[in-house]
Amino acid sequence: MNESVDKIIRKITGELRIIIEKESGRDKEYSELLLDYIAKMNENIQKKNFDNSQIEEYISKIKGNYLHSEKSPYLGEYAQELIDVLSASLINVKINLEELMEKHNIKSVSSLERQLKMKNLYISRQTLQRLSQNIGVEKMNLSTIIKLKKFFNCSLDDLFTIT
Repeated sequence: MNESVDKIIRKITGELRIIIEKESGRDKEYSELLLDYIAKMNENIQKKNFDNSQIEEYISKIKGNYLHSEKSPYLGEYAQELIDVLSASLINVKINLEELMEKHNIKSVSSLERQLKMKNLYISRQTLQRLSQNIGVEKMNLSTIIKLKKFFNCSLDDLFTIT
């Protein structure tokens, strides 16, 4: 997940803790429930134990339980902030490696690795294999991007599709 999600979670959990200390009754109860839910969600985020469908599930649960509830007006504000940040994290980056390989008549990852190596643009076969399956695309390092752009003589728009 990105820094903005972590930052908003820390902000909201801090504010909820203050409310829990000061309030009683319904506000305190609903604040504790939201705080508990955020803690569980954040634990999965920190463990990188999530995917887009789980993020969508978090968004759905937050919408259903907190966004438009009459439980407490500030919970709706916090819920909307969480939804906005989580929704932004759903942006998908896809590498167009297979399309570029096809365009350049490269039939396999092994062949791509050999051709890259011949041009002094080494990228490991394991990395290329993972990228061809769109695994770890969001964590690609800059040197890998530059090597692929140089090899395929393409733009970033040609190399990636963002949805």
